[in-house]
Amino acid sequence: MDEMRKHPLRGSEILAGSDSELLQTGGVIALTHHERFDGNGYPYRLAGASIPLEGRIVAVAHVFDALTSERPYIPAFDVDHAVALMRDERGRHFDPDVLDAFMATVDEVAAYAGELPGHGPVGLGAAPVLATPTSGR
Repeated sequence: MDEMRKHPLRGSEILAGSDSELLQTGGVIALTHHERFDGNGYPYRLAGASIPLEGRIVAVAHVFDALTSERPYIPAFDVDHAVALMRDERGRHFDPDVLDAFMATVDEVAAYAGELPGHGPVGLGAAPVLATPTSGR
């Protein structure tokens, strides 16, 4: 397994055995936030309802954050472009019900994210960031 794909296991191991319900939930999230609804995720290739709800929720939040945050190696997408990419993954990467719930509040999420350093343009209706050979997007 690629070293990067081991981080869900490592995070879960760190939190394992805690008496804290919060840390136990964190362990579930750490372990399952890279599983995909269609079963093509990692580390266990879980699918559908086999993925705990906490992991399915954090998968949506994690991808939105990754797409709309500046990274040292890639610029942030604007919200419209991120939303379009995520909608294309409904039922594949994301639980359709969880994604629909997120999309119902995306304006609020985007407004909040826009207040955070390192996030891209948040106005819905802005022109999408287009893929370029150097950006990878």
